[in-house]
Amino acid sequence: MSQLYQGIPREEIPWFPMINPKLCDDCLKCLEFCPHDVYEAVEGKLEVARPFNCPVGCSRCQAVCPPNAIHFMERRDLNMLLQQLRRQRAGM
Repeated sequence: MSQLYQGIPREEIPWFPMINPKLCDDCLKCLEFCPHDVYEAVEGKLEVARPFNCPVGCSRCQAVCPPNAIHFMERRDLNMLLQQLRRQRAGM
């Protein structure tokens, strides 16, 4: 069964880290920091291997990234999307 966030299946919420490959130096600090098993190193390169393991709203890994290569959608956009998804589900 799918996990829910505020009654919405987690897989419908596009909240996860995005890595700018031009900035990422593959230091893997985010991989070491993240307790949710979101990241993976494949042949020394960082990947967001399990994006939906990232708790909705969590962006703490962003603060441990020295080159500032990790980004998330804007919280304002997340809140608007969650409102829209809740309205859609209520209308089902």
